Amino acid sequence: MKVDSNTKAVAGVDRASGTPELKPIGAKGDRVTVEETRQVAQLAAAASRESNAGRAARLRSIEAAVRSGAYRPSPGRIADEILAAAEIDARLRALFNG
Repeated sequence: MKVDSNTKAVAGVDRASGTPELKPIGAKGDRVTVEETRQVAQLAAAASRESNAGRAARLRSIEAAVRSGAYRPSPGRIADEILAAAEIDARLRALFNG
């Protein structure tokens, strides 16, 4: 790259009028808190515990049905779930590879 030694002074640039007023450290004004984040995290944790409790109860119910021989899964529903999972996998592979 060749540097040209013919330089010109910058013209037509005005100085900014004044500087913004700076607040001293510790002055009242904007504050940053993480309280909302903490509340959202607590709500998410509570929802997770509730869904896990419901899932655990459902699994216990299924386990009891399997042990007693009363559990009769639907072959069609199982096949549909397997095909849906395979379709999602294929779409993701196509998305990331293509």
